[in-house]
Amino acid sequence: MSSTSIRMKRASSESLDTLSSTLTADMEGTGAELAFRNLRAEGDTEVLLMVFEKYYMRTGSYAALVIECISSGNEQKAVIVGTAGGAGIWNISYGANNSFVQDAERILEHYGFEDITD
Repeated sequence: MSSTSIRMKRASSESLDTLSSTLTADMEGTGAELAFRNLRAEGDTEVLLMVFEKYYMRTGSYAALVIECISSGNEQKAVIVGTAGGAGIWNISYGANNSFVQDAERILEHYGFEDITD
């Protein structure tokens, strides 16, 4: 199984609950469906975990997208992971999981997130 991941960050003190609502609406606009959402807080740190799925005709299967956002103080970090979406004996995704990650990356960039290079 192949997967693609991207790390992003932004300076913001906005609640992750607000980000979650707008992110869900924007992702649904790409044809994705929210499969799971969990938001929890520990002290001044919030953690948001979201899982989306989307059907890709080119593979005849669903790809999964996991977005984890952590907010602490005035900084928010996000990890986006696209996985699954493979077809056939060799489980080839034909770029489905990469396309899914790029959808989320464009949306988060719209909200001020930038890629982090390791």
